Amino acid sequence: MERFQFAYGWLTQWNKTLAYLVGETQNQYGAKDLFAVDDLTAHFKELVDFIDNFSFLRFTMQAPLTLFHKIANQIMVSRCRALLSLQPVSQANAERLDSQIAVKIHEQTGMPYVFSSRILTLPVADHGLGVFSISRINTGIIADGLRRDLNHQDLLRGFSQYAGKIPSTRIIAQQVLAETKLSCRRTDQNFLQSGEVSLSHALKLCDHFLPPNFSRTNGNTLRTMKNKGVQLLRHMGLWEVSDTGKIKFRTNVAPFTRPYDRRWSIPQQANWNRIAYSLSAMEITWFFEGSLDLLLPHDERRQLAETRIKTLIQTSSFPPSGTNDTSRQQVWGTDGSMIPASATLTDARSVTAAATGPETLVLRVEGCIVFILHRELMGLIVTLILAEQKPRLYSDHQNSTQLIDDANSNVLQAAKLRHMNGRSYYCWILNLVKERRAMSHLDRIPMAPIPSFYMDEFTYYRDEANSGWIETNICTAVDFYMTRNTVNKLGTGGNLRMST
Repeated sequence: MERFQFAYGWLTQWNKTLAYLVGETQNQYGAKDLFAVDDLTAHFKELVDFIDNFSFLRFTMQAPLTLFHKIANQIMVSRCRALLSLQPVSQANAERLDSQIAVKIHEQTGMPYVFSSRILTLPVADHGLGVFSISRINTGIIADGLRRDLNHQDLLRGFSQYAGKIPSTRIIAQQVLAETKLSCRRTDQNFLQSGEVSLSHALKLCDHFLPPNFSRTNGNTLRTMKNKGVQLLRHMGLWEVSDTGKIKFRTNVAPFTRPYDRRWSIPQQANWNRIAYSLSAMEITWFFEGSLDLLLPHDERRQLAETRIKTLIQTSSFPPSGTNDTSRQQVWGTDGSMIPASATLTDARSVTAAATGPETLVLRVEGCIVFILHRELMGLIVTLILAEQKPRLYSDHQNSTQLIDDANSNVLQAAKLRHMNGRSYYCWILNLVKERRAMSHLDRIPMAPIPSFYMDEFTYYRDEANSGWIETNICTAVDFYMTRNTVNKLGTGGNLRMST
């Protein structure tokens, strides 16, 4: 939406703009000629000119390095961040901008050598100088734009050969996600169960996973099936759950009734049998990454999650709260904890949510990228699920109480939730509020269900260190992971000079 507003204002407000053209003026220049879309080089030159022309204040004495650090962050980098939000640049050019800022600061400090831009942009806690990195800001903006655009292209392989054919930000995003070991996963895989998948895609997966003794298919095989109207996986069969609980593909009965059916030639019948034999050994996990519950519709996933919470309360060994209310209204309280309280994105942590009232339940929130916010939200969710009537709820999380109050009004919350951390938990809370009109860490504590049914259709995920789904600010997450990569590279390179 921000890009559309910028383009709309650029194209429609020329009567308010005064442009001076030096040189040839016989052509009528339009907006598209003055603003190059997806031109990373032109935008990079604009950023270079801004940094070159930037002038520090003159002092009568040598100013401290902390002053230049503050000027660079608040004026230079903030201006570059605004320009990058309109059009990011390539990663190599972004690193050149970091080096240019390092040279600019070096000219003011009078040091005998130019310090490395990688050390300049590291946080102080990692033995750097704490100047914001333009390269990490650039990659964060690209990753956030990819999520916003809900691009579900295959990001496991490079796209450099498609430069000029697809947006350059998509090519850079693939490189960033590969470096930070992030993936943009689809949270709704229900279409797989209905067989809405190309038959050629399914056969390619079979050729990749099945052993060589299975017969391979080729283009001629697919063409013969296409001539008979067989193009999707559902034309060949359907997925069903076996007695052992495993999902297997069951092929349909062959459409030809006898070997010499005139409607199907002998080669076509042979191709059908060959394809059916390969598909019978296929597994549904070949088609996606993630848990099997992503195959269920959103409503069914939510129902299972709430049923699980209601079942866990029956096995809970914690006593109910002794608080009574004279109005016979149920009184509930929520709280939680996180150990350690100041964990970084890669540190293991234990997050616990608790809800107590007529019944008491304690749950552990799974994942490495969960924070103390999630324990508050999960406690509210448990309360709203277990409460049989409109409860009186006590919580110390002011943002959640304000959100619930706004939900009871006619104020729309969609725009507000779009950029909030833990938005799937908030969506779950708001739907429970709408329907109900409500307002010590042990290994035996059960896991809380993850509300993937309210996540964005494409949400970032990280396998490393059991990180799981990422609903925090992706720009912050990318900056953190790239900082870790830089620290590791500096710690093992340069004769271990930065190793600590």
